[in-house]
Amino acid sequence: MIELSTLKYDFMNGMKLCTQTFTKPDRVYSLITDFNMRYFDVPSKLVTLYSAYIYYLKNALNSHPKFQYEFLVCPGVNNKTQVKELMPRESPTQRLFFVEIPEQQVYYPKRMLIILGHETAHFVGRNLRLRKERLQALINACCHAVANSLKHFIAYKENWNATQIVQKDWELLEQNLAKWSLQCIFQSCDREFLKHKYYTDSINADMIDNNLLHNLKYFYHTDNLKENLIRSLEDLLSSSYIDVLGFAIQTGINLDSPDRESWDRCYEQHCRIVCEAVWDFASSRGKYTALTLENVVNDIVYLLKECYADLISILALKLSMEDYLNSFIETFETDHYDKSYITQTILLPRIAIVMSVMNYSFSDNDQGSPSNEGFRWSDNEPSHLKNPGAIRIEIETQRFLANLISDPYYYTDPAKFETLLSSHVNIVYDLDIIQTIMQYLLCCRQKYNAIMNTPDKRTKLESVQHIYQTVQTENMNDFFPYLIPILNKYEEDVYRDIEYLIHKETTLPKGNNCNGQTI
Repeated sequence: MIELSTLKYDFMNGMKLCTQTFTKPDRVYSLITDFNMRYFDVPSKLVTLYSAYIYYLKNALNSHPKFQYEFLVCPGVNNKTQVKELMPRESPTQRLFFVEIPEQQVYYPKRMLIILGHETAHFVGRNLRLRKERLQALINACCHAVANSLKHFIAYKENWNATQIVQKDWELLEQNLAKWSLQCIFQSCDREFLKHKYYTDSINADMIDNNLLHNLKYFYHTDNLKENLIRSLEDLLSSSYIDVLGFAIQTGINLDSPDRESWDRCYEQHCRIVCEAVWDFASSRGKYTALTLENVVNDIVYLLKECYADLISILALKLSMEDYLNSFIETFETDHYDKSYITQTILLPRIAIVMSVMNYSFSDNDQGSPSNEGFRWSDNEPSHLKNPGAIRIEIETQRFLANLISDPYYYTDPAKFETLLSSHVNIVYDLDIIQTIMQYLLCCRQKYNAIMNTPDKRTKLESVQHIYQTVQTENMNDFFPYLIPILNKYEEDVYRDIEYLIHKETTLPKGNNCNGQTI
């Protein structure tokens, strides 16, 4: 656990960096003929621009006045943009984040606004996130992947033909795993269950209550769900694999055989094979294979979180397909990664999912039901792509989806299981998993359209989109004259908020402090 003193130090250090950036003296403009970034103090003004952008975006996405989010933006020496919460969990309704931007990327505002939009969406927008639907999508996708993985593990074992196991048995296993894992996750909020499971002489009632309070407060947070899901599935598979996978153990055994000794020997052999498969998948922690329970759950959580943040960033900025795909290419060029990595890793299903959700038309597919279509990509959006790298990614995503639709086992066929053993990513190349995540994101898109289609929200989004449209060119000479009015408006809006807070504090009832206690 991080000590409070360390968190306070990080907070003070972040404040010092931000203060040094914002308090540099203004330069004189009129007597300088040639544009020079150092003369005009561009880095600090760009950082202020990013702060203004996050300020308007968080206000637009935040639907609960009692939830307050503040972001401190500062250039750093890190390789990629990082957002770290300062003093996390001190107050669920008041959260402070430190945003560290790579110094070499400060001068690429268009790219940075897309990245910052994505990062902001990870933390702001409780109503948009649909956490109950996300929980169900997480469980459905993970249990499908677990059943699929175990099927491959068992079929891959030597001296046993497991192909006789019918598909309906695996589907029943998937349903049972989903029921069990959901029950275990909800039990984490049951005091009697926690007392029975964790109570010892060294754990008193107060510690159990604190544990229960934490679980109740952060029940739907993905980190908490991921931990509970991995633990529940691992416990079930490791301790009850004979009951859970009994249908697999009995495969190929002649239950009517009069030779009891031969029957026992065959049963023991199958139990050993299934036990080894469960251990390799659920408990090995990657010791024998990269395809493990923990890695599979991590991959699905990654897709749910990153695709959601991509989607909100696209909707808020009204990004084109070209801008969305270019953001990946430009980031990889800056970080010196091979661009082919995009089409060979989990980034491919991530991009394919987001593109499919943005191309989906509610009006075309929900006949007879009124719906707010909102912003979406048109069918001819791919024809507007100009960057060869973006064109290649679009082609790869179309090929990826076509392969899944035409052959659901194209990427996960048991005959190709050797590749799965070394790369767990392939297990999410599954049509059912992709469709489950898409359904969740489509619900989020509909929710976004419903919430953001109000005059107040539209006004706030216009400020966000105006900033993004202002920096479309990377040429500082073109957009710098338009930067100052944006920063002036941001300053006025921040001062107005401060005045409101001061007025609110000074109008508290006399004789009480800010916590309502008598002085």
